[in-house]
Amino acid sequence: MNIRGNNKSKSGFSLVETLVAISLSLLAVMMIVAIVAPGLKYVRTIKNNRILHSTTAFLMNQFDYWIKQGAEINVLTPSTLEIKIRLPDSSIMTKTIIKSGDNITLDGVPLTSDNVKVTNLVFTKMAHSVRISLELAKGDQTFEAETTVAQRNGF
Repeated sequence: MNIRGNNKSKSGFSLVETLVAISLSLLAVMMIVAIVAPGLKYVRTIKNNRILHSTTAFLMNQFDYWIKQGAEINVLTPSTLEIKIRLPDSSIMTKTIIKSGDNITLDGVPLTSDNVKVTNLVFTKMAHSVRISLELAKGDQTFEAETTVAQRNGF
């Protein structure tokens, strides 16, 4: 029988056990970050593409509406379209679509937001229609669209 007794009970972890646990935890965190980071970039890319697509659809719908309402259409510059609309009282209202800087405006009112840049906008007048070429950018993503809108009210 031991008089002094061996009352040493192990409570807690040794330094080596703690270091091993920390290094395994760090390894697991690094693996998770390596898997999740590219996924987040992909999600950002998808979000930017969705924003560009919806902005393009909105702009094309606006152009389509105003061109179809126009009694007379003039392309003042490749990025400026003037539309004269005959109102029911036979008066004429003029609408002007302009690419100014990185935005598109309709009579001075912006149609695009600051986070989407218009890199290219070209109007081409044809016999009874207008061809529209449009390119938008957000971050490193770009989206191009081209359409031809036939005029309904005649030139």
